[in-house]
Amino acid sequence: MNSIRLAKLAGAALFAGGIGLAASAAAAATAGLSGRVDASSAPAVNDAIAVGPALLDGGYLAVRFTVIEDAYVYTERVEVLDPSGAPIRGLIIPPGTMRQDAEYGRVHTSTGSFDVRAPWRRPPPATITVRHQGCHVSGLCYPPQVTVVDVLGTKTK
Repeated sequence: MNSIRLAKLAGAALFAGGIGLAASAAAAATAGLSGRVDASSAPAVNDAIAVGPALLDGGYLAVRFTVIEDAYVYTERVEVLDPSGAPIRGLIIPPGTMRQDAEYGRVHTSTGSFDVRAPWRRPPPATITVRHQGCHVSGLCYPPQVTVVDVLGTKTK
């Protein structure tokens, strides 16, 4: 991985959420330089972590995450924004699994399919924004992601 790619990863992470995230992206990119990370074995972020759709479920939105087996999402890094861009408080996120992370220490992570539930009182149609970050087990951490998701309708049981 060249220094331009390293700078782009660090810059994207800094823009998206702060110095801690920039350090994580830089550490992941630097690990690639030392041979600890084989980024060629990691799928693109959108192939590893899919977000959406969002469906009404009682007084909540159920935002579907689908994460491949060899990737994970930091549950503490999931944020849902309403159509005005304000964070929705009171998210219900499945606890996932505890993982010891080189950058963040002990963190909860999730993989597979799961719903993040957000309190919601508006009828569809609407558009929300979901922010999240995750990694691949190869050691490659994806930069923070921002996904625009449509609220489609009511969840069927």
